[in-house]
Amino acid sequence: VINLPENIFKHAILVLRLKVNQNIILFDNSGYEYLAKIVKIQKNSAEVFIENSQKISRESNLEITLIQAIQNGDKMDFTLQKATELGVKNIIPVISERSQLQALINPEKSQKKFLRWSSILHSTCEQCGRNIVPNLQQICYLHKYLNELKNLSNVAKNELFLLASPHKNQQTILLKDLAKNKDFQPTKITLLLGPEGGFSDAELAIAEQANFKNFVLGKRILRTETAGLAIISALQTLWGDFLE
Repeated sequence: VINLPENIFKHAILVLRLKVNQNIILFDNSGYEYLAKIVKIQKNSAEVFIENSQKISRESNLEITLIQAIQNGDKMDFTLQKATELGVKNIIPVISERSQLQALINPEKSQKKFLRWSSILHSTCEQCGRNIVPNLQQICYLHKYLNELKNLSNVAKNELFLLASPHKNQQTILLKDLAKNKDFQPTKITLLLGPEGGFSDAELAIAEQANFKNFVLGKRILRTETAGLAIISALQTLWGDFLE
């Protein structure tokens, strides 16, 4: 018998209005799900009896890391929510040169954003059935992150680094060309997405040094809140679990 955490109590008892003897499924970020029966409800708490446990994986076989330049307003909340639904494993929020929130970021505000975004990831997992919450890193500066990344060892054979940009150059690749290569089956993809204003030339240069390949999804320019979700969906279709 365990006490429900406060946030789960509020959702299950006060919002969903579950009653004694009704069942609830709990998870603890270990890959296990626990079938529990509500045995006691009080004013500010509830007790449940764990009846059984089962290890169920709903994670994609494609490990996607999303490096997302912080977006304005509630766009970032939306992106994190949908990326979780789409199976992204790691999320790294970064401040780029053209991030309009750059001047507003300080340790206190950064921590508040981190806690808010963590809550969004947890609640999204409850909604979509994932029992492992994506890894969310603390906010960092894009230049610093890319500098650390380019100092790492060479890219593994099954790993791919993609930078979404609407501006083509001689090195730009098309997703369809990657898909045609049947000998290339990536299991890890790191996706770098910019803010509303895009990346600066300096950021594009250092990203290239960090093994990111510039690519375009199609003929149209997508908004920052659309691009990530469209690309992740395409990646899950090509190499992930969307066709399972």
